Amino acid sequence: MVGYTQDQGMFAYNMTIPQSPKQEQPFAEYQLEDESHTSLFLLKSSGDSVQVIIPKFNANERAMSVAPLMETPQLISQQVTKSAAANSRFVVMRMRDVKKTPVAIDMKTGSKIELPEDIKSKANGEILTWLKNNQQK
Repeated sequence: MVGYTQDQGMFAYNMTIPQSPKQEQPFAEYQLEDESHTSLFLLKSSGDSVQVIIPKFNANERAMSVAPLMETPQLISQQVTKSAAANSRFVVMRMRDVKKTPVAIDMKTGSKIELPEDIKSKANGEILTWLKNNQQK
């Protein structure tokens, strides 16, 4: 279950066991220019796979939207990186595949960023530097 409360922002609960819902903590958060926050959640799916979501609330229309950032749930490392722990516009996570493929998220736009092949092999810090230098403001 995903929802929104005024002054508290987005929240998510795991309702797998309806009698004892478990609150899901955001994997990352980012404060926008208007003082609101964007929250990124990793929601458990089947097995160890997770779906990445950034729910959005439009106060003017009083409407909430939740769209997955991945086509299907994926095996993603849930190790919190400095980019996720800090109030960072960009977050880099790693798939749990042989290549440890990076997944880049723009917290400001709430979208996944496709990385060029030559950037995918870089360390997270180098990817973050590339993102900061190459993405629209």
